[in-house]
Amino acid sequence: AVVVTAHFIERRRMASSSLRKSQAQLGPSEGASAPLISEEEVSSAVVVTAETAEAYVQRYARLPRWVRLRRFLFAARRSREPQRTLLASLAMKDAKAGGVDVRSYKEAAELAKESVDSAWIAQTEEKCRALQERFEADLQSKRWACGSGSSQAKDGVFDAYAKLGDLLFEKGDSPQATKCYVRMRDYAATAKRTAQACCRVACAAAAVNNWAHAASYAAKADHYYDESDQNDDDDDDLDFKRAVAAL
Repeated sequence: AVVVTAHFIERRRMASSSLRKSQAQLGPSEGASAPLISEEEVSSAVVVTAETAEAYVQRYARLPRWVRLRRFLFAARRSREPQRTLLASLAMKDAKAGGVDVRSYKEAAELAKESVDSAWIAQTEEKCRALQERFEADLQSKRWACGSGSSQAKDGVFDAYAKLGDLLFEKGDSPQATKCYVRMRDYAATAKRTAQACCRVACAAAAVNNWAHAASYAAKADHYYDESDQNDDDDDDLDFKRAVAAL
């Protein structure tokens, strides 16, 4: 699964020899979806109309929300009217549908020349603020408990960093999310957990177009995933699957 991460990074930007070797071993996979920004979108060949908008959304329905928003906004910035407004409106709708990325929502609204839902913005920002305070407090208490050095205590800190980092990442604060994910790796008790942390760093780096950083951590994730016991009881959690699918 993590090989898919390296596969995307190589196609998109970094073409390192280690990633090419991983790509050669990669067979057809359900997770190997289209790259974050497809070739047709780069060439501005996307044609979306009111009649085809639903099909366009369904095309990316299985991808994580941050990937969909990135695709919609990328295409909208490079499209002429009326495509620009239509794509930006799709991004606005997707951002509000259970998401917390206020930044992308505001950018989409500006592109669509639509007024924002101030009540939703205030409610979402308050929700994120409360969650972040709770996760930070939980992280602090878990770090105090980690003084015992037990594996269970390290797992608690790992999970706390993951929750805080995921919240920051989902609301569009990739730099701060990256800091959480890097520190999260220090508390990984198994090779598989190290791979999960590295994969998150790669995703956060890709979100801000830091391809060198993304490629480096994608390769590390690939390495540690190969070292892990794939038959253990610690199955990939949804966040890890989301991160892999995103790349």
